[in-house]
Amino acid sequence: MSISEEVEQIKSMEIAHVDPATVPDGEYIGEFPFRQRYLYRVKVIVKAGRIADIEVLENGTENEYAEKGLGVIPRILQEQSPEVDAVSGATVTSKALMKCVENALKKASQANE
Repeated sequence: MSISEEVEQIKSMEIAHVDPATVPDGEYIGEFPFRQRYLYRVKVIVKAGRIADIEVLENGTENEYAEKGLGVIPRILQEQSPEVDAVSGATVTSKALMKCVENALKKASQANE
């Protein structure tokens, strides 16, 4: 698969809402790899059924788009969901970070079942 095909795949990737109220308090790691060279990784902190904080541990390419894409984190915190609008001009990074948060919350809520 070419890089442009992978980029388009990420841009169109679905992001699911995961209710933080279903997640026990704690810190959870979520990851999303891109092209076997880049890794997006976040730590999601859940307190009292809310996403209290998100720390970006690895931001993929670490380029200007990656920096701009960090703007998705306040949106996720405000909406209390990884399912938010991507940052214009940094869609790939935005989607990758949203998927990381989704993965962290899903893993934590499934462990709670």
